Amino acid sequence: MESQNLVQVFQFFLDFTILLVPRLCVVVVAAFACIRLPWVRRAVRDLEASWKPRLMLALAFGGLGILATHSGILVNVDKAVGIIEWPVNARLNDHQAVVSFRDTLVMAGGLIGGPWVGFGAGLIAGAERYWLGGFVNGASGLSTLCLGVLAGWARYRRPHGATTPKGAFIVALFGTVVHRLFLIYFATPTPLATLLSLDIALPVAVVNCLGCVSFIWVIRDLDRDKLESELREAQCREQEAHLLKQQAELCVLRAQVEPHFLNNTLNAIRSLIRIDPDRAREYVVKLADFFETTRRFAGANAIPLHEEMEQLGRYLDFQQLRFGERFVYLPADIPDELLDCCLPPHCLLTLAENALAHGMKDCASGFVIRVDAEDIGNGLRLRVSDNGCGIAPERLAKLGKEPVDSPFSNGVALHQLANSLNLAFPTEASLTLASELGSGTEVVLTLPKIRSDER
Repeated sequence: MESQNLVQVFQFFLDFTILLVPRLCVVVVAAFACIRLPWVRRAVRDLEASWKPRLMLALAFGGLGILATHSGILVNVDKAVGIIEWPVNARLNDHQAVVSFRDTLVMAGGLIGGPWVGFGAGLIAGAERYWLGGFVNGASGLSTLCLGVLAGWARYRRPHGATTPKGAFIVALFGTVVHRLFLIYFATPTPLATLLSLDIALPVAVVNCLGCVSFIWVIRDLDRDKLESELREAQCREQEAHLLKQQAELCVLRAQVEPHFLNNTLNAIRSLIRIDPDRAREYVVKLADFFETTRRFAGANAIPLHEEMEQLGRYLDFQQLRFGERFVYLPADIPDELLDCCLPPHCLLTLAENALAHGMKDCASGFVIRVDAEDIGNGLRLRVSDNGCGIAPERLAKLGKEPVDSPFSNGVALHQLANSLNLAFPTEASLTLASELGSGTEVVLTLPKIRSDER
């Protein structure tokens, strides 16, 4: 006899659970879809900011609670809790009761939004259950309101513990027990209420716990997205700050004129004044133009190639004034169609400075620098070569990759040039150096072909 009763209880548990769980899953899936909506996500995130997000969530979970009530199972308590069809009319008679997962949605609202959301959702869903009528309608409606407040209070008192799967499971299980006690103590007649409470306790407990834990997983997914969004924003801010720092460094570098260059140029002009004052006057004008162009280039991200060649010509003209026959600058070989292509300011000037700093020392014959350009389809290749003494392999390996100490600080300039190229054209630009001791150095700069009218 006892084994037969256990089988009946187990069969009753399976029947109710199998009927309730699929309906709960539909509501959870709908809630998961809703939580992906931007305005719902903003409401969850801005709960502490104002009362409007709390009101929106209370209405949402209250509405879901009403939906859960009407998605539940209607039973006749006079027929040993037999399952019956919902009546055509909206109200229930005194022998009918609803087994639903209304409390699941209300408690989930409290766990997610706190006491006020739980109270609002419980009030809406509980009032509708009371209006629906039927057996234990007053006890069910009142317990729904209390469970919403209870779950919200748990969120308020234990904000981290209550919003974990374990915390949600404990709150849901405790809420199920509280609801059973409400049915036993507030419903009449008491024997029927007790029978109903005990018969449906296990399937309702399973559904409540499963539903609350599922909702917490949904919200944790939202929290994870929020953290990822904040992390992306922080990374973007860090990259922007790093970019601004690099741009500021480049602007400062472009605005700088090497003290050695300025001192040597002024000394050369002073010597020329005694010999040829008219020619010295021309160099003073060129020096003024050089400084004016340097100032103008400092704030630019890109300039046409012909302007860079003009500035390079001024610089190398000063070097020829200083070194005389020891230095020769061969005319540049650049196709006319490439002169309007853009490049970062001071690219070629930096390469020429590097050639003079590393190649002219101990050069027995005349030191020659040559600049040429080549059209390579979607890009252009600029080449600065010299016949100097070359660069030692260990020093060559560092140039352009890290600052390298030198009398003219050109190692820093090359490093900054490589950084600016990587910043502007991460995959399309390259800077390569080839050198052999005693045979000279060749630096090749490859850039995408961007014309001034396309910027």
